[in-house]
Amino acid sequence: MDLYYDISKAALTAKVSRHTIMKQMSSGKLSYAVDSSGKKIIPVDDLAKIYNLAEIEKEPTAHSADPEKEPVDSTVSDLKHEIALLKQRVSSQQEMIEELKKSKKILEDHLKKIDFNEVLKLLKQKP
Repeated sequence: MDLYYDISKAALTAKVSRHTIMKQMSSGKLSYAVDSSGKKIIPVDDLAKIYNLAEIEKEPTAHSADPEKEPVDSTVSDLKHEIALLKQRVSSQQEMIEELKKSKKILEDHLKKIDFNEVLKLLKQKP
């Protein structure tokens, strides 16, 4: 029996964002099907191959080959997962901003210590 994940479950399993999964799907690198409700679903085996996943959960959240028999609406969990990933990204970006501010401060402090008149004199002395 072929098993499928919805986009959120695939992203969670592969430890990537939903956006990454959708990009892989639209580029053709990751195959998908469309269930009877119009929702895109990814074959579990293909996901495992693309992301080198040795152990992959195949029950109970996977869709069966007959998606009409499976519950379809996982919008809330999809959004919670997306929010968690975005919070991680924001946190990472904030840390980077703080590091850049520290570096800027260090450079500004070094610039204050430079006697530019002395630098100009030294430059004029060189042949």
